[in-house]
Parts: sequence; C-alpha cells; structure tokens
Amino acid sequence: MPAWRPGILSLSRRPREGFVVSATSSSVPLSLALHEHTRDAHSRTEESDFVTSLMRGQSCHGAYATTVSQHLAIYRAMESTLWQHYRDDPLMSGFLDPRLNRVEALEHDLVTLLGPQALATFGTALTELTPATQAYVEALNEGHTPERMLANHYVRYLGDLSGGQIVATLVQRHYGIDDEAITFYRSPASASPSRTRTSTGPSSTGWPSPPSSGISSSPKQKRASGSIRPCSPIWQRHSNHATALPVSSPASRTCRNGGRMPRSWSRG
Repeated sequence: MPAWRPGILSLSRRPREGFVVSATSSSVPLSLALHEHTRDAHSRTEESDFVTSLMRGQSCHGAYATTVSQHLAIYRAMESTLWQHYRDDPLMSGFLDPRLNRVEALEHDLVTLLGPQALATFGTALTELTPATQAYVEALNEGHTPERMLANHYVRYLGDLSGGQIVATLVQRHYGIDDEAITFYRSPASASPSRTRTSTGPSSTGWPSPPSSGISSSPKQKRASGSIRPCSPIWQRHSNHATALPVSSPASRTCRNGGRMPRSWSRG
C-alpha cells in the first residue's frame, strides 16, 4: 500500500458509458459528469490539514473517532432521506440498494472505538458535530431534490467507500485501529460501490440498473449532473470545515494529549 499523498483517493478510472444525460450541450455518461463536477471538491478535501495529518500518522485515535461521528450523522440523514422520499423516484430508484446502507456499520465502529455509551451520548465529547456537519445534515433533511440526492449518493458511496479503502489501511497502520472499528469501509461483494461506475449501463453483475427509457428526454434527469454545482458547496463546507477541526475541539485536545481519549470515552 503506498504512502499517503494528496490525490491518492482520486477516482480517475473513466466510467463505462451507458446511462446518458446532458451535462452541457453534448451527452456524457452520468457517472463521468458526476466525477468531473466533484473533482475540485474532492481535491480540496484530500489537501485539507486535518485529512493530511490523519493519513500521515500525525494525528490520533480520537481524531478518527470524531471523523466516524461526522460520517454517522451525515449517513443517517442521507439514507433516511433517500429511502423515505426517493424509493420510487424515477431518477433515484434504480440506484438505491439496501446492501450499501452504512449507518449500522458506522454505529458499530463508533461503539467499538468509544464503548457502548457512544450512541446514547452521541453529539457530545468526541462525537460532537461540527457546524459544517450540522449544516450538511440540515441540507440533506430539508433541502433535498432528486438531483442533489443523486450527487450525494455518488460522492458518499463511491467516494467514501471506494477511495476509503486506503483510509482504512492507513488509520490501522498509524493508530492501531481495530478491524471491528473500520467496518464502514467494508461492503458485500455483491454490492461493491465500484459497481456504481458501471451501474449507469446494462449490468450482468446483479447491481441494479437504472431506468433506461426516456433518459435523455426528461429535463429532470438532464439536470442530474448540473445539480452538482448547487450541491457541491454543501460538500465543500463539510470538507473544508468538518475535516479541519478547531484547536478547541475534543479530537484536537485528545491529540495534543498524546492521543489518549478521556477515561469516560475509552472502551472498558
């Protein structure tokens, strides 16, 4: 496994053509349009001080626990919105698969890291949510549209889980994180997030294919890739602020304390 460097998480492999929407004046694969429109935000996230320090082993166990907490809040909001509002949506329904759901895995990881009280006291101490995460959660709960949720579905499931494989490897290497605290990054082979790259066309893998009829004619579907522009500031705020913990944050205090968590938040 290579050492951490900005850009190592980039999903640079060109997606297979198939499910086509119009991003500009010409038709491009939806997966490619999503990839291109999120490229800048993705790069800024990788280059943030917090992510760089965490991945290079210059942070601590508590900072990883805080990261898991932010993800848990975001995935709770996203998956709740997706399944409550878009289960039968013509744009989204073909992309929804319960095998990808990550809330249960994140809750498991948090309990493994911080002990059984972590969920009962979620939102305090190391699980305190940053203002950027709170704003992101509010947008997922209240400001959602099919196009925005498709953009978030792509960024989270493909970006977090596919690119996140090196994150899991490096936090284990640097901080001794237990295997049972990185289950977020595991998914059943039959629901591999990498299939999102090819799920935009006919698939023989069992991954659900999105609706194929009328895909270029619906204005709502054509807005899918374009919607990333209004959606991306939400993601950028999260990546610029939620991953750059303030000096006074619990995780930062823990890291300055030699990586030791407060006794009340340690397992056992």
